[in-house]
Amino acid sequence: MKKLKLLVCCILTCALMTSCSENTPDTGGDVSELVTTAASKTDAEVSESETMETTFSQEADVTKEPVIPSVEEYNFSAVVFVRINPEFRLYLDEEMCIMDVECLNADAESVCAEISLDGLPFADGIEEIFEESYQQGFLGNNEEAEITVERIVDESRVEEVQENLEVARVSAQNVVDEYEVDVTLLTAVVNPDNPNSEPETDNPDTQPETDIQVACHTCDGSGQILCPVCNGEGECTCVICAGSGIVTCARCEGTGGTVCDLCGGSGYDPETCAACNGTGNCAYCQGTGIQAVTAGPEEGETWYDTGVIVGYDTCVYCGGTGKCIQCGGNCHFTCHRCGDPNSQDRTAPGSGILTCQDCNGEGTLVCRECEGNGKVMCECGGSGYIPCPECNPVE
Repeated sequence: MKKLKLLVCCILTCALMTSCSENTPDTGGDVSELVTTAASKTDAEVSESETMETTFSQEADVTKEPVIPSVEEYNFSAVVFVRINPEFRLYLDEEMCIMDVECLNADAESVCAEISLDGLPFADGIEEIFEESYQQGFLGNNEEAEITVERIVDESRVEEVQENLEVARVSAQNVVDEYEVDVTLLTAVVNPDNPNSEPETDNPDTQPETDIQVACHTCDGSGQILCPVCNGEGECTCVICAGSGIVTCARCEGTGGTVCDLCGGSGYDPETCAACNGTGNCAYCQGTGIQAVTAGPEEGETWYDTGVIVGYDTCVYCGGTGKCIQCGGNCHFTCHRCGDPNSQDRTAPGSGILTCQDCNGEGTLVCRECEGNGKVMCECGGSGYIPCPECNPVE
């Protein structure tokens, strides 16, 4: 029995050795050549494997896309890429405020170390980024800056995001203008129908004719704003009357009267008294106030015939005043234009003032500029609006 088992084992061993000899390459019986061939084959396979890995790695780098966290993870509404030299990715919430910031290079980390963007409105955050970038020397002349909306979660809010992008662009432009830096500012937004396509940019050289127009943030697309002069009322306070509706009479200067043009304000008629011939003296005593007393005439004689002066007495005509009994010594009579027409005293002077014919003695007039309303039409034409200076400037 033992001999039988031994025989079977020998047969199996021979069969196995025969099979191995048939599969072994013919090396002329040189064992070292066999080893060398195996080693050469191993080195070639390793080299080919490394080449394939390198090629695959290069292809992977070419087709690599930005890794944006899922909406479920961040619950964002839009993702914005900002490139100056620092590069950022901003995540915006439902209110278009910054909920998180991803710094994509060391320059961005340097900027973020000096500012806080959490919770800021999108436009304010952009202004902070550009301001700090300038302070750290990243915003220079003859450069380009980019603000690109990489993703919009809700396609129905595309227009809203575009409007916020325009406001952010203006904020960035204000910083550029403030520091007088020659920077080309580009903005772009993804195509909501094809998020994987190239973003549509507002660069004038590349912008398609069918690009969506963004409403002006100043006038909300109306092309006009409230008139700053009348604050939208269409009327302004009259500068002539200061809103009172009345003005001082220029002719009488508010007194209500003018100097009498006949007597020049003296109150007396310009014609002289005929009784005294303008001297103002009593025609009988010649202004002395006394008269001579002569001897009484004899029968058949007159006062003038005697010529004998026996004394002097008070003038019986002027009562000793020596003034003309007609004009009272004024040489003129009361001005018949400014004097009291009901007065019996013709020697009393007139007022020398006449009632102003322009204001009828009131001293004031209705303002002709505003016709007494105190308001005049504004320079905006009464509409209360003027062209928007941002999108519809007046040439």
